[in-house]
Amino acid sequence: MSVSLLRLHGLEVNYGAVRALRGVSLSIEPGAMIALLGSNGSGKSTTLKAISGMVKPVAGQIEYQGQSTSGKSRIAWFDWVSRMCPKAVAFFKDLAVLENLRMGAYTRNDADGIAEDLAMVFDLFPAFK
Repeated sequence: MSVSLLRLHGLEVNYGAVRALRGVSLSIEPGAMIALLGSNGSGKSTTLKAISGMVKPVAGQIEYQGQSTSGKSRIAWFDWVSRMCPKAVAFFKDLAVLENLRMGAYTRNDADGIAEDLAMVFDLFPAFK
C-alpha cells in the first residue's frame, strides 16, 4: 500500500466564531496534478492556508508523506507548499507568462526536469506558448 503525498481527514477551520471548513477530507497521490475548485466562499483558500500552516485547524489531520504536520514549522516543508498556486493576490503581475511559470520552479535546480514540466504545461495550455 502506497502512502499518499498529502492527506486531509476531517479538517475543520474557524475564523473566530465562523466555521470556514467543516470535515474536509482528501487524498493526493504522488505524481498527481490537482486543482481545488469551488464557488467564492467555499473554502478553497482556507484549505490551502491550513495545508501551508497559515491558519490552524480546530479539528482534523493533515499528513504529508504519511507524517502528521501537526507541530511542524512551515519552513520544514516549504519546498512542497511553495508549489501551490493560490489566487489571492497578483504578486507577479508585471512578469510575463513564462516568467510566472518559472517562478514555480525557483527552488529547483534540475534544468531538464523544469524544461519537461514547462513542455507539459504548454501541452495542457497551448495559449501559454
